[in-house]
Amino acid sequence: MIVHQEDDFGCGVACVANRLQISYGQALRLFDNPAAARDKGYACKYIVRALRNAGVEAKLKHISVHKKRPTFEPDDIVFLAKSERYPFQHYLSTLSDTH
Repeated sequence: MIVHQEDDFGCGVACVANRLQISYGQALRLFDNPAAARDKGYACKYIVRALRNAGVEAKLKHISVHKKRPTFEPDDIVFLAKSERYPFQHYLSTLSDTH
């Protein structure tokens, strides 16, 4: 099951849902401020906190744009910062074979 974003700024919530294989609503309840999915979104630390609230050990890892293209593991959540190439910040999920 692939979970899609349901709120304007809910891409991080959808990524958490996909990582945990739960519904969007269940993932949203793991966030301290669920209303942010509708109007402003979440900083990376809140994605990590939501995963930890579900018992998953998670950490932030910065990837420099000046280094070789990184490889991602299944179930990684990747944050794309706003840039000239990407006019809006966004979270993306890498899916494992179990999805």
